[in-house]
Amino acid sequence: MSQDARSWSFPLSFWTANVIEAAERAAYYGWFIMLAPFLTSVVGYSDIAAGYIGGCFAALLYLLPFVSGAFADRVGYRRALMLAMALLGSGYAAIGLVPRKGFVLIAMASIMLGGSLVKPIITGTVARTSDKAHRARAFSLFYIMMNIGAFTGKTIAKPIRSALGLAALPLFSATVALLALVAVALFYRPKESAAVAGENKSAPPSLGQVLRQLRD
Repeated sequence: MSQDARSWSFPLSFWTANVIEAAERAAYYGWFIMLAPFLTSVVGYSDIAAGYIGGCFAALLYLLPFVSGAFADRVGYRRALMLAMALLGSGYAAIGLVPRKGFVLIAMASIMLGGSLVKPIITGTVARTSDKAHRARAFSLFYIMMNIGAFTGKTIAKPIRSALGLAALPLFSATVALLALVAVALFYRPKESAAVAGENKSAPPSLGQVLRQLRD
């Protein structure tokens, strides 16, 4: 077998992680692309309030992985990813079923926490399941799957909105997230790091250590 052919032979956890990434992106963009009109038309927030909510949500979603990644290292990728999908699925479902002020913010916090866990877990899985020679191709596949998921979510959002209304978008995202949770439970068996698996005494950094490193 040629070297190039072997470079495609990634383990099942690699491919499962990439499918999960695509599903998470489809769920996120299928809902987030219509967030402002959803908050104003369905929930009843003003345009200004909807802008502040969307901006704070997006900012925190991209800041939290610094902390959530350390959490995932300590509890293990599989358990952390199942928690992430459960938070995402329940958050999206809650928004779609009970679109009320206040309650929506709590549900969005659940989505934010779940989403912040996914990125460091998936990128960590890609790194752990590929060697140095094939890591560039592994991450290329990761970004391809991420873009496929984002494109799919944005594309599906419009026909769902036209046929079923804005309130159906978070329910679509909840369905995708819960299907991803099933995929994690059935197929995602990553090889944890030595520290997580208890093979040596060096533990991953604590949340406090991560916060101190960010501060310094």
